[in-house]
Amino acid sequence: MNVEEKAEWHVRNGCAGHPKLGEFKDTWTANVAQVLRWRDELAQWQKDPSSGAAVVRPAADLDGEAWSTMFRNMNMTDHGAYADSQALVRDTLYPTIRTLLEAGFAGELWAKDDAGGKCLKKLLSSLYYILNAGFSGSTELKFYQDAARRGQTRGKAIVDDFLAAAIKADTPGWAALRGLPKAVRTDAEGKVWCQLDLLNETTLSKACGGATVGEAPWEKDAGQKAWKRLMYTPDQILPLHGAALAKPFAAAVTSALPAELKKQAVVKPGPPKTNDRVRSKWDEYQSEAEKQPDLPRWAHLAAIAKEHDAGGGFYFAVNDFVRCSVTCPTAVALLAAHGALVKAFHVVSSKNGFHPDSAPSASGYRDAKLIVRFEAAGKDVDYVGAAEHESSLSEGYLSPLLGVSDEDVKAKRFGDRFPPLAMLCEIQLVHQQWLNVKKSTSFGYKALRATTWSKLIYEFTKYRTR
Repeated sequence: MNVEEKAEWHVRNGCAGHPKLGEFKDTWTANVAQVLRWRDELAQWQKDPSSGAAVVRPAADLDGEAWSTMFRNMNMTDHGAYADSQALVRDTLYPTIRTLLEAGFAGELWAKDDAGGKCLKKLLSSLYYILNAGFSGSTELKFYQDAARRGQTRGKAIVDDFLAAAIKADTPGWAALRGLPKAVRTDAEGKVWCQLDLLNETTLSKACGGATVGEAPWEKDAGQKAWKRLMYTPDQILPLHGAALAKPFAAAVTSALPAELKKQAVVKPGPPKTNDRVRSKWDEYQSEAEKQPDLPRWAHLAAIAKEHDAGGGFYFAVNDFVRCSVTCPTAVALLAAHGALVKAFHVVSSKNGFHPDSAPSASGYRDAKLIVRFEAAGKDVDYVGAAEHESSLSEGYLSPLLGVSDEDVKAKRFGDRFPPLAMLCEIQLVHQQWLNVKKSTSFGYKALRATTWSKLIYEFTKYRTR
């Protein structure tokens, strides 16, 4: 039998009595055939690990939702699952997927393959229900985290060797790059900044030009109404505010680079920060502030949060709702980019991960970061991107800013008022060698961050439909 015939046999025998077999037979057969192909390819790869992606090929346009639905129906009894369908998952499907994911987490397979990485993320996002087939969440989480640690160790060795060789050879640019300050926590005038310095009821009112909305006294000022919505759920609105600035900020960063450098550097906007990640930052910063409340950063945040009655103060300590990377092939190019960006932007703090005293991550990752003030003119703000970021969250925030209704925002019908927006933003200066390793270890980094099986799957759920 060929692979398709084998897959049909597995589905027919494993799901013979399943009430949803008629509805999903074709999808399940195609998915099982893909797993059987991976099983054969992995067996060949394991005999010759150097063959890599040439042998084990990612599935094109894998449908994460369809795979998740399949595992739910095959594993959960209230969706028609029974012993044979669970056995199909336990004995045939999941072992191969488990091996594939292990290789991905360890950086052994598809480490630099964007299609492969996308395939792995979608597969992992679909596995929530495999526990119903008899697997332990804690065991599976540990298995993948162990693989991820191997991947980080592998990545660290690569970049550590590269850096040591560059230093030994006195490669141009490295001495000066490593000589930049390890960390500067204020701007050139010694001022400490947080998001509240740029984003509060006063700045929003000014951005709206004193425009009014509604008839009630508390609705007279458009900026203040938007501020009240922001204060109600800062963990949701701040990422949305950042979504409006992502494109104009990337354009400004690109524009700041000299023409010759633009030929070498790659500027890439970072993805929006998830609400869960924002909340975890709150916990992290709150813990830090409790331990060292007198640090200038936390003292300033406490003072300005009190001034603006900002109960969600620690959310305003997150400086990378808008972030952009500038990747360069050499240390000389990185230095040139750093110099151009420092000249073009108001830098409020910086970190140099290449400094000799800076400790890299477990994967050996290093970069240099600049936190900068950025304001986009109203015509440049991506209000469409903000409205699309998560439409339910934009209600009550974008509408007063733009002088339209919530229904208009949903339909992206904007008027002629486009206020400027400002925020602290992050620029990451990355060397290509470290970006290569980051690509191979970022998959595992997310696994190591998870504390439960459910949180691991949830971390990747956003990739299911991308």
